[in-house]
Amino acid sequence: RMAPVSDERKLAKRAERKAKEAGISKKERRRLKGERRERRERKRQKAEGRVVATDGIAPTAAPASSSDMVPPTMDEYGELKTKRFGIHKSWLHTIDEDSWEFVNNNRSTSRLAKRGKYSLPEKELVQRVLRESLEPTGLTPESPEFVAYLNKIGKRKISEQSVLPKSFWTKLIRQVNEELVRNDMPPRLYSSLAKAVHHWYLGQGGSFTEEDTKLVVALRARGLTWGQIGEETNRYKEEIRVHHEREKRKQAGMYTGGRRGFPMTADEDEKLLRVIEKWLKQFIAAAGLDPSMPGVVANATSKISWFAVAKMMGDVRGPQAYRNAWRHRLSPAVEAKAQATDGMELDLLLVRKLFDSGAEHETGVIWSTVMPGMSATTAQARFWRLTKRVAYHVGSLGFSEVVDRLLLLLEKADAERKRKAQEAEEEDAAFNERVARRVESLANRIQAA
Repeated sequence: RMAPVSDERKLAKRAERKAKEAGISKKERRRLKGERRERRERKRQKAEGRVVATDGIAPTAAPASSSDMVPPTMDEYGELKTKRFGIHKSWLHTIDEDSWEFVNNNRSTSRLAKRGKYSLPEKELVQRVLRESLEPTGLTPESPEFVAYLNKIGKRKISEQSVLPKSFWTKLIRQVNEELVRNDMPPRLYSSLAKAVHHWYLGQGGSFTEEDTKLVVALRARGLTWGQIGEETNRYKEEIRVHHEREKRKQAGMYTGGRRGFPMTADEDEKLLRVIEKWLKQFIAAAGLDPSMPGVVANATSKISWFAVAKMMGDVRGPQAYRNAWRHRLSPAVEAKAQATDGMELDLLLVRKLFDSGAEHETGVIWSTVMPGMSATTAQARFWRLTKRVAYHVGSLGFSEVVDRLLLLLEKADAERKRKAQEAEEEDAAFNERVARRVESLANRIQAA
């Protein structure tokens, strides 16, 4: 006799509590939980008569080899996920006809799911599939109804009266990944596709009028979140947040125009250095430490609260902006590293490593092993800053093409730099030789006199 669902949950919670009290590790508890779930599933199948025995003996099958195993279809996986896993935002990616990768809570068990910026073919493919999916509803990606639908994704607020069904987004991502694989491109994660679509169709509400700006300021002053303001104004929350920050910077006299518009000024850099110095003094004093002791300042620097720094700076930029300015430009460690190593040689070594890896996509690079002594985040950020300096766009050219062009450019620049350095050394040597001859001639004349 099968126990009711509520009793099963009570038994599961009781078993979990006992395992915790016994000091069993989290990994082992997960394994035990999976075994209990499988036992309950087998009991349920037996009670429903789906497990049939022959002559009182349970049928046994020879273990299937990995080559005989057939991957489930998307529909079969959907049923399996609903019945057994029930994991939010789980997804199964097709790599090819016989290879499947499972992503649990957006954490891929494989490196084959591509990450990073979208190339131009990928962007065109996703936008084409999106338009084809919206055609039966009579909507386009530019429709206000679709923007309103995007605002509600992830909040569990999509009602039955919505212009699009709850399953629209899931089916869309499934179709996109199948098209990517069919066109010899790696699949994308659920969250990656969602963020990309949100980013591409940012600003669907049109330009902000003065009345819209005042309304956003008033709603924000009432304590509403960006998502709530987006529902009130029928705009995407990220669009509203960016516009609100831009208006604050304009009022503070920080807008300088141009594509980016808001580079940090020299006055801001000086103020940021003073604020960080003040924060470090307060932190070290509160901890009761001596700043002259070795390692105290470095440890305090690693624990800087950038939210507090942003508030002390007047809350006109985000914490990430001040963090990047400190880590990439203003930190004493950056100056020391620049003096200890040649930036061009480091860039050339990084690009050579990427070229030798033979990676066609950014996801094929194991960034943690590219540069010895350099973290994955630092190596990746250095590469992207280099592409921006030379205006090579990975999205339009492709990762491997950008690496090839960068290698040629840097090798040419390095050869030119070495040639100039050699010429300077030769000039210095010739100058020193002329000076030595004149000194020797003068010494001979003095001696003769």
